[in-house]
Amino acid sequence: MAKFHKDKVPISAHYSIMAKDIQKIVNKNECCLFAEAGCVDKPIKSHSIQESSLRTISDSTNHVYSFKSPKYEDLQKIYNDAIYHPKKVGVADATVFHGFCSSHDTELFYCVENEEIEPNISQLNALYFRPMARSLHFNNGLKKGIEHITEYDYPESQKPQESLLYIAEQNKYLDNVLAQMSFDKTMLAKQILSSSASKDSYLFLRLKNIPDVMLSTLLAPTFDLDGVELLNGNIPQDIQHLSVTISSDIVGGYAILQWSKKDQFINSFVDSFIKSNYDWNKFVAYLMIFTDFVFSPDWWDNLNEVSHEIIMHFAMAPHFTCLRQDIFVGFKVYKHFLKKSIEFVDWEVVEQKLNV
Repeated sequence: MAKFHKDKVPISAHYSIMAKDIQKIVNKNECCLFAEAGCVDKPIKSHSIQESSLRTISDSTNHVYSFKSPKYEDLQKIYNDAIYHPKKVGVADATVFHGFCSSHDTELFYCVENEEIEPNISQLNALYFRPMARSLHFNNGLKKGIEHITEYDYPESQKPQESLLYIAEQNKYLDNVLAQMSFDKTMLAKQILSSSASKDSYLFLRLKNIPDVMLSTLLAPTFDLDGVELLNGNIPQDIQHLSVTISSDIVGGYAILQWSKKDQFINSFVDSFIKSNYDWNKFVAYLMIFTDFVFSPDWWDNLNEVSHEIIMHFAMAPHFTCLRQDIFVGFKVYKHFLKKSIEFVDWEVVEQKLNV
């Protein structure tokens, strides 16, 4: 057998190999997120959106749609052809991550999976802990993935120096994010034990119907729903996140936002949502650009081609942010959406609770 010679392998093949390795790294986790508190059990597949909620929007084969993490071949279609179609995923595998052991997963989230969302302190903490844990798990994997990229044995003649420098800069930002998330996780674990709320502000909205789009995520807003920039060119060192969950409980659909009232950027973002009289199209569009989400196959099939194209652009935005090394890609995509006046959803709020 001929000896492997890395300098004779096309750089595209190196990227493909590396992408497969990174996917394994990101998905791997050997410890429950309560390991620091003494838990030695291995994590199971936890859902950031409970499976019972996913079944309410799934098709007859128990599948929902999502924009799954692209393989190398998929990335080439995104970059070269601007094509990124959603794919079906079974509800047993949708929104899963290896975060909690079986005991902690059951104990923590019983109050949101089997009870009506009021919300009480236990529910608020659980609904914040889920996206925080998933984001922490993903970003820890991303950190290892970045290290894998920077340490990869590239062919010397094809070493992507410019891209590696950009990735190194992103790695510094990721260090800040991880430090803040790790601190939040430690504090939240203590607050759960002491029965105090993790965030001092929340907005709870009970929906008339079950939402066609569901998500559980953390978001650091950089502009508001009117397209007004919030940061004025400055990225804060102390990164605060807005927690957003759109899902259903035993009663019906709901959305809940949680944040710290000390954060002026998030306050401005939430204020723009409230002043818009809860413009769900703007809000959902914003979330689609910056976060993962799952959605009903029936809902997707009933949208027109223009809506499909816009939503695919939303899903592609993070990938073009990396390719173009331009943090304003998402902002530009959102501004383009505002000009289109497209309606994706028509959700009616029947109850609201705001503690600010």
